[in-house]
Amino acid sequence: MVTSWSHSAQEALDILIQPRRGFSRELLKHARAAPQGSASLRALIIGPHGMSENVDRYESVVLVASGFGIAAAIPYLKKLVYSYNTSASRTRRVHLVWEVETLDIAIAVQATLNSLLEDDVLKKRYILTISIYVKSGQIIGDVMKFGNHDRAIVYNGHANYDQILQAEMSGELIERLPNANEEKGESVVMVAASSLVRDQVRSILRDYIHQKARMVVLEYRP
Repeated sequence: MVTSWSHSAQEALDILIQPRRGFSRELLKHARAAPQGSASLRALIIGPHGMSENVDRYESVVLVASGFGIAAAIPYLKKLVYSYNTSASRTRRVHLVWEVETLDIAIAVQATLNSLLEDDVLKKRYILTISIYVKSGQIIGDVMKFGNHDRAIVYNGHANYDQILQAEMSGELIERLPNANEEKGESVVMVAASSLVRDQVRSILRDYIHQKARMVVLEYRP
């Protein structure tokens, strides 16, 4: 799964691989056998394939991912932060909610998430918040900071989607001008998660259709 997005030409691609059978297992074998985990291999890349969602029109974007579903979320996060910094979108809040079995995969993409948070500092304001939920109970206590920023937090256990989506759909987490009769904008929840999480999110969002909220299931589903 290619997890790169850029507004200009790229000389490198970030590829997040979940080793299973066949080709992905061979890649893991080469990486383990190489010195310092680095191997040089010839590759043929084709694409892009599938559809992408135009996220710039939404005031609020929630990305829900589980496990390797983060690979589908990262390109949208990059585009949303870039569009906000260049005043090319209506988006005012982005929340990544990511459930993982262990911290290993989170550590693998920590540099990418830190880079997104560092870029998201237009006029000392920001739109991106990251919540990571670890099912295995690896962290000490209930909450800990992830990486270099206070806006990325790791929690023990499962995400409470009822509570999270209620807060996001209400619009109360978006800073608005005082005494301004400002209409709430559109919201979207983009899901790259297990079928159980997809069904749960879909059921919750039925109560918020009248609040201009919609759900998009991304094409990569872990």
